[in-house]
Amino acid sequence: MKLAESLFLALLSFNLGPVIAINKIRSDGTCPLAIFIPFHDDRTSPNGYYGYGTWSSEEALGKAGFSLLATALMAKDHFNERDTRVVPALKDYESCSVTFPDSWLLDSRYSRTHVVDELLGIMLASDSPEETICAVIGPSDPRANEGASVVTENLHIPQIAYETIDRRLAPNTDFPTFVRGIPAATDIAPSIGDFIQRDFWRRDFIGLIYDQSDYGEQFEYPIEDEGEILGYLTITEHVVPGDLNTTKDSLGEAKQSGFHTTVFVGDKPYLLSELAEVAIDIDGGTLVGDDYIWFFTGDMAPPEMFHTMRYEVDSPEDKLLRGSALFTNYDPFIYNPEGDAFLEAWKNQNDTMLERLRALHPLSPDDGAYYMGESGYFQNEVPSQYASFLFDAIINAGMAACRSVESNTTHIEEAVASDFEGASGRTVFLEGTHSRDPVGVTLGIYNVRPGPIDESSNTRGYTRHLVATYNGAQKKWVPVEGENFIFYDGTSEEPKPVRDVVDWNYLSSDVQTIGFVLVGVSLLIVFVSVVWVFVRRKERIVTASQPEFLYLLCFGATLQAVSLICISFDESYGWTNDQLSLACSLLPWFFVIGYLVQYCAIFSKVSLSSFDLERDADASNTSWTSFGCSFHSFGG
Repeated sequence: MKLAESLFLALLSFNLGPVIAINKIRSDGTCPLAIFIPFHDDRTSPNGYYGYGTWSSEEALGKAGFSLLATALMAKDHFNERDTRVVPALKDYESCSVTFPDSWLLDSRYSRTHVVDELLGIMLASDSPEETICAVIGPSDPRANEGASVVTENLHIPQIAYETIDRRLAPNTDFPTFVRGIPAATDIAPSIGDFIQRDFWRRDFIGLIYDQSDYGEQFEYPIEDEGEILGYLTITEHVVPGDLNTTKDSLGEAKQSGFHTTVFVGDKPYLLSELAEVAIDIDGGTLVGDDYIWFFTGDMAPPEMFHTMRYEVDSPEDKLLRGSALFTNYDPFIYNPEGDAFLEAWKNQNDTMLERLRALHPLSPDDGAYYMGESGYFQNEVPSQYASFLFDAIINAGMAACRSVESNTTHIEEAVASDFEGASGRTVFLEGTHSRDPVGVTLGIYNVRPGPIDESSNTRGYTRHLVATYNGAQKKWVPVEGENFIFYDGTSEEPKPVRDVVDWNYLSSDVQTIGFVLVGVSLLIVFVSVVWVFVRRKERIVTASQPEFLYLLCFGATLQAVSLICISFDESYGWTNDQLSLACSLLPWFFVIGYLVQYCAIFSKVSLSSFDLERDADASNTSWTSFGCSFHSFGG
């Protein structure tokens, strides 16, 4: 069923107009959730990758989906039992009667159409569709969130996303029911610049290349704006997936600019090979090697996909990854598993939970993505990425429901008013928005290093080493004790130079000196002329030539001479873009006004002389003589 057909059918079946209700909690205190978890990936990509290449296979995604399914059930149990092991704030809700009943556990498939069809299918099957769902958790894909928001807005229920960082979902006016349980890309992107130029490295020149997609574009302006604060220079280019020419053009621009640091922002791992092939040989040179640094966002090499990567030694992909950096916004238990309350609670679960999961699993056993953990699963397996964010999203839905009942405010308002320490850190929202404040989220930088070589195939995999975490409260990157960043050459010494010396045809000091000499000579002549006129202002020939006219000529000549100073500087003299822009703007004003002053004065003098010629030939001769002297002075 197509999305448009689904919406049309729903509008005919029941009124999806705004439902005036502060929440959809049932009279018995139950709050049914629709929880979306990806088990399949309906997106497509070239080169035979599964989905976007985020997952190595359907089976791998199915296993990750099962982990999130277990997390969702664990979160429901913790809320219903007011278990404070992970979220201590639950002790404040012991008197609340709200509970989560068996909820709808749904496969999002990274598809907007499928998500909307699932939601409408639930409501159409109910006698009271507007009271069927209390809140929606997820889905993962930004466009799927857009589709779900159409339904949640009309039902006036919160939709709490736990994975998407897409900025397009930020405006409260466009998506009034959308609540982001993870910071938006625009709020975490500036930390990339902090790492590269302030807290760890000193890279004053950064080539920012982004995948022209919903994901890549949202990092562009925040990183550029951070450059204005920290003082690094960026060039910004984009690549279009599937168009190799845009990759060549973008990397060619970075090479031409001489930048040795490249930040690539994207969420499609299949682009790695394309980047590597172009970067290894671009414009007769390279952007890979001992003198270069590559910096990727984590979705270009997600955890599950990363561990399956194997490339031939010294292949373009091998050289691109070696010594590179990965910027990530993972769960706290991935960065620091020791003592993590969520991870400990996960490991304390037993096989009884597996039986419950078997009964609730939304896929049939014959589905290719179906996965079922075996005995000891929780002790042997680590939760999937974003599990802690899913956990907190469900807890937030429950606690907000309690406050909504108690204070008679809307469920949505209470969801964005939450402030608690949870599995993913402190959950608090930016004032006036529905987006989570990055102050409570841990970010990380991984160093990619080459693994052992398989002699039989001459290939190798790679290892990730966490070298820094971002402290949101201090807004600063903190090094991981005992870890150094190892660059392409196998050392921890930051590559130099940060930029090639490029011949930009800058003004040489000799040319600048000649210009200043000419300006000085011109100003000296003007000064001498002004003094001469002033001293001899009462002599007949000067009086006849009118000193005011001569002063105007000198003033115009001064403006013209000064205009030369405006074009005597460039970047090589340390001038900033703002300073050069101002000088460039002043040039035509000085030059043109100088000419106008001189020629207006001459025109006025000639007109007056012509008038005098008709009256008095002698006066005319005197006037023309004065004009000739003045014009000679102007020409000199």
